[in-house]
This record gives sequence, structure tokens and C-alpha cells, in this order.
Amino acid sequence: MNLSPLADNALPLADAVVTVADWMRSRSIALPSDLAANIQAVKTQAYFQRALWDYTRKFHGGTMDVSTFLDKFIVLVEDQARRAWNEGMRNVGLDPAQITINQRAHLQEIINREFNHVLDYASAIEDLKKEGKPVDQLRARCDLWANRYPNIVNEAMAYCAPHDRYRWQYGDTVQHCSTCAAMNGIVATGVQWRASGILPQSPPNPRLECGGWRCRCQLVPTTDPLTETGIPAV
Repeated sequence: MNLSPLADNALPLADAVVTVADWMRSRSIALPSDLAANIQAVKTQAYFQRALWDYTRKFHGGTMDVSTFLDKFIVLVEDQARRAWNEGMRNVGLDPAQITINQRAHLQEIINREFNHVLDYASAIEDLKKEGKPVDQLRARCDLWANRYPNIVNEAMAYCAPHDRYRWQYGDTVQHCSTCAAMNGIVATGVQWRASGILPQSPPNPRLECGGWRCRCQLVPTTDPLTETGIPAV
């Protein structure tokens, strides 16, 4: 079963398939390898990007009203934040079904922060409609929203397994800012990364020269020894 790339009208089907897959995984029911790979592709930021762009075009084009757009956008943001958080927990060997009260509260804080920007995005779409400008101007902003997925994965790992070690690893951007270059290869615990305030993405991120907007670096779990000199001051 191939779920990617998705046609616009295939998004609800993808949601249903992913939900069933999550239920099967939570009960240790194995998925066929080819299906598991396709589902993983659907659940990542690429899915969020496709779905948000689909909703954006429909709202801008008048085939979706503002109420429906906001409802779908809010559900999408919350669902993908939870998926990213769950992925982060799994990356450090934790079962999302065993999420603690504190972990759940921190996840909700992240979701609430995301919600704070939903109305701004909707207003930007309405402004373009009123001015008769093309929706393509919002494509970059849509991509930035999608980049929050790996950000939440990183944050979940550092928060849920604070004493594990994580290595800063470059993303696939062509050029890297001076801050990310200084961090690349540094190994520190989740506690140390969070205390430093230096984490990949997290836009607007005043600790990164790139601001975190298009940062694709990530924290990778590792058993490598901690960097003796610690996290560089920036």
C-alpha cells in the first residue's frame, strides 16, 4: 500500500491508516515492513506540510471557510505535535503510552504555544485574499510550520530522557550557521542541552545565528562520551 505522495483527497484516508497503525504498534502487533515504511513517511513533517498547504490553498481559494480551516488546522497542529513527541519518546526507548503527568503537561505547553500562532496564519491568508495576491506567498511560511516537527522530537528526547547523551548533528541544509557549526558533534546530556538554551530549530531562536527558522540539525541519541569542554558558549 503506497501512501506517498498523497493526493488532496487521500489525506483523510492517510489519517485513518496512521491511527490504526498506532493502535497496532501499541499492542505489539507487527506491521509489514513496506507498509510500516510508508506510514512512517506519512507521519513525518512532510505529511504536516502537505496537509497544511492543502488547507491553506482551499481557504485562500474560497472552497473552505474560516471556521473549517481553523478546526482542521488546530487538529493538525495538535496531532502532529503529539506524533512528534511520541517519536521522540520512542527514540530514547520509552513507550508513549506510559507518558507521565509532567511529560504530558510539557507537551501541552508546546501545543499551546503552537496554537498562539494559528490565528495569525489565518489572518495572513485572509489578507492575501482581500488584496488579490497569490497564495504562493505563504509557501515558505507553511514550510516553517512543518519544520516544527523535528524540533518537538528533539525537545521530547531531551525532556523525557534528561540524563541520556545526545550528539548535535548537522541537518541537510546546504549552508550551516556559525552556531550550528560550533555545536556539530558536541555530546551532552538532555539536561545540559536544555539548561544551555541551545537546541536545534525552536524559532525564533536567539541562541542560533540562523534563528532556527530553517535549521535541520537534530539531537541524536548516542553512547559516545560527553564532550570534555562542554557545550560551547555562543
